[in-house]
Amino acid sequence: TAGTAVNLLFPEIPLALALACLMAAVPGSLLPVPLALAAIVLLITGISATEAIPVFIPVIVAYSITHGLGLLGQGSAKEQNQKAN
Repeated sequence: TAGTAVNLLFPEIPLALALACLMAAVPGSLLPVPLALAAIVLLITGISATEAIPVFIPVIVAYSITHGLGLLGQGSAKEQNQKAN
Protein backbone atom coordinates (compact mmCIF):
# COMPACT_ATOMS: atom_id res chain seq x y z
CA THR A 1 0.00 0.00 0.00
CA ALA A 2 0.96 3.64 -0.19
CA GLY A 3 1.58 3.84 3.57
CA THR A 4 4.15 1.07 3.35
CA ALA A 5 5.85 2.85 0.45
CA VAL A 6 6.05 6.07 2.48
CA ASN A 7 7.53 4.13 5.40
CA LEU A 8 10.14 2.53 3.11
CA LEU A 9 11.10 5.90 1.57
CA PHE A 10 11.14 7.72 4.92
CA PRO A 11 11.97 5.20 7.69
CA GLU A 12 11.65 7.87 10.41
CA ILE A 13 7.86 7.95 9.84
CA PRO A 14 6.19 5.17 11.83
CA LEU A 15 4.38 2.59 9.71
CA ALA A 16 1.08 2.87 11.61
CA LEU A 17 1.05 6.64 11.23
CA ALA A 18 1.86 6.50 7.50
CA LEU A 19 -0.86 3.92 6.91
CA ALA A 20 -3.44 5.91 8.87
CA CYS A 21 -2.59 9.19 7.12
CA LEU A 22 -2.92 7.69 3.67
CA MET A 23 -5.96 5.60 4.62
CA ALA A 24 -7.71 8.88 5.40
CA ALA A 25 -6.17 11.15 2.74
CA VAL A 26 -6.88 9.08 -0.36
CA PRO A 27 -10.68 8.79 0.10
CA GLY A 28 -10.70 12.23 1.75
CA SER A 29 -9.49 13.75 -1.50
CA LEU A 30 -12.41 12.25 -3.40
CA LEU A 31 -15.35 12.52 -1.00
CA PRO A 32 -16.77 15.74 0.45
CA VAL A 33 -16.50 14.57 4.09
CA PRO A 34 -12.77 14.71 4.88
CA LEU A 35 -13.01 15.23 8.64
CA ALA A 36 -15.49 12.39 9.08
CA LEU A 37 -13.19 10.07 7.15
CA ALA A 38 -10.26 11.06 9.34
CA ALA A 39 -12.31 10.38 12.47
CA ILE A 40 -13.38 6.98 11.13
CA VAL A 41 -9.76 6.07 10.37
CA LEU A 42 -8.72 7.12 13.87
CA LEU A 43 -11.41 4.92 15.37
CA ILE A 44 -10.54 1.94 13.16
CA THR A 45 -6.78 2.11 13.70
CA GLY A 46 -6.90 3.06 17.38
CA ILE A 47 -4.43 5.91 17.04
CA SER A 48 -4.19 7.98 20.20
CA ALA A 49 -5.38 11.56 20.46
CA THR A 50 -1.79 12.83 20.54
CA GLU A 51 -1.22 11.47 17.04
CA ALA A 52 -4.58 12.59 15.63
CA ILE A 53 -3.39 15.89 14.15
CA PRO A 54 -0.97 14.24 11.68
CA VAL A 55 -3.93 12.24 10.37
CA PHE A 56 -6.21 15.27 9.94
CA ILE A 57 -3.62 17.42 8.13
CA PRO A 58 -3.16 15.18 5.04
CA VAL A 59 -6.92 14.80 4.71
CA ILE A 60 -7.50 18.56 4.75
CA VAL A 61 -4.61 19.16 2.32
CA ALA A 62 -5.80 16.44 -0.09
CA TYR A 63 -9.36 17.76 0.00
CA SER A 64 -8.18 21.34 -0.53
CA ILE A 65 -6.05 20.34 -3.52
CA THR A 66 -8.78 18.37 -5.27
CA HIS A 67 -11.83 20.48 -4.42
CA GLY A 68 -10.27 23.88 -3.90
CA LEU A 69 -10.88 26.33 -1.12
CA GLY A 70 -12.94 28.84 -3.09
CA LEU A 71 -10.82 31.71 -1.81
CA LEU A 72 -9.49 32.94 -5.14
CA GLY A 73 -12.57 34.92 -6.16
CA GLN A 74 -14.20 32.45 -8.47
CA GLY A 75 -17.52 34.05 -7.64
CA SER A 76 -20.85 32.52 -6.93
CA ALA A 77 -22.82 30.46 -9.41
CA LYS A 78 -25.37 33.28 -9.68
CA GLU A 79 -22.70 35.78 -10.76
CA GLN A 80 -21.28 33.36 -13.31
CA ASN A 81 -24.73 32.79 -14.79
CA GLN A 82 -25.29 36.54 -15.11
CA LYS A 83 -21.97 36.95 -16.91
CA ALA A 84 -22.83 34.14 -19.32
CA ASN A 85 -26.15 35.74 -20.28
